[in-house]
Amino acid sequence: KGDAGGDVGSDDGAVAGYSENLCVAVCRLTDAEKTCITTRDDLCALASKLCVESGVLSCVRWSGDSLLLFGDCDDPYVDDAEEIEYVSRAALNAAIELRAFLVNYHAGKVKAQASAPPPGGWNDDVNDECMEPQGDLAVGISVGSAFTVRRAGALCSVDGSVRDDAARLCDLSSDVDHGGVRCDAKMYPLCKDTHTLVPPT
Repeated sequence: KGDAGGDVGSDDGAVAGYSENLCVAVCRLTDAEKTCITTRDDLCALASKLCVESGVLSCVRWSGDSLLLFGDCDDPYVDDAEEIEYVSRAALNAAIELRAFLVNYHAGKVKAQASAPPPGGWNDDVNDECMEPQGDLAVGISVGSAFTVRRAGALCSVDGSVRDDAARLCDLSSDVDHGGVRCDAKMYPLCKDTHTLVPPT
């Protein structure tokens, strides 16, 4: 398992379904005007790589400024409670790594390495050669149920309450925290042994 996203197979090969145990992470640029196309492409490439390496996650580019990571319990040989725990931890790890990648992306790079300036343009008053910070990433992660679509056996689309909950958490992370990773309460028992989850203030 594990999928880099994209259109796998034709529409005729799409299989609709429903899953009670899904983990969805909505990731969105908080300062999109600072993030150039090269950075966005590299961020998506890393997301695809992390999903494939996880063996349980898939990712799709949801818009020019956001992407989705998701995974569900579809292994008949693994208990769902155990599987959703593993999937949730993988999603949280990926979200943390993606945010760190974006926040530190500019370090040691020059503007000439970008294919084009960010939408807001470069600020040459700061430095006319070195790349400027590329903004931050807001992430919301939720566990729950959703309608699904599979192509070639890989989960390629989710639509339902779990995605909506993750999107709301992403909004909070963006609007209140200006970047960072927010999880819903259902993530706590799944990740408390491996991650430090701090209640929002």
